[in-house]
Formats: sequence, C-alpha cells, structure tokens
Amino acid sequence: MTVVVTHHAIDRYLERVAPVSRLEAQAAMEAAARGIEASAAIGAYVVRLASGARLICRGRERIRVVTVIPAGEIVGGRVAVLPALRARRGWPQGRALQ
Repeated sequence: MTVVVTHHAIDRYLERVAPVSRLEAQAAMEAAARGIEASAAIGAYVVRLASGARLICRGRERIRVVTVIPAGEIVGGRVAVLPALRARRGWPQGRALQ
C-alpha cells in the first residue's frame, strides 16, 4: 500500500494542528503511515495522531490523506462537523471524541 499526503491535508495541518513548515507537516503525517495502512486494511478511514489530531483518509491500495481534524473536534458519520457550523445551523453540539 502507498500513503499519499494531499496538499489540502498539509494546509489543514498547518491551520489546525501546528504552524510548522510544509515539509514538517508532511513528515508528521507520513510518520503515521503504518497506522494508516493498518486502518485502511480493516476499512477505517480516520487515524488519530499522537497529538490527538485525526487524519481523514480515502482509498485502499493508494491511500490518500485528504484532510486533518484538530484534537477535540467532533467527527460524526463520514464527515467532520465543526462546532461553529453546528451552532450556525442550530444543531446540538454533541460531545468531542476522546
């Protein structure tokens, strides 16, 4: 299996997790490649980093990291719904995943 980190995922990492260089952000996500591959093998699409941030992945053989959700944000169903969006729409806040 191959793990590819998209430009969008790198941008979201810089915005939501840590203000580091693009190469450091990519390296941090690629360091989780073993966990990403294991998750894909069982059909999971979310991988949690040691920082608590979650990588959202797509694909089975060529796995793409498509975005990053910061630690403590709600991940529901197949998409992440951020608290600000939930509040704008009048939805209940729910609980953050641990």
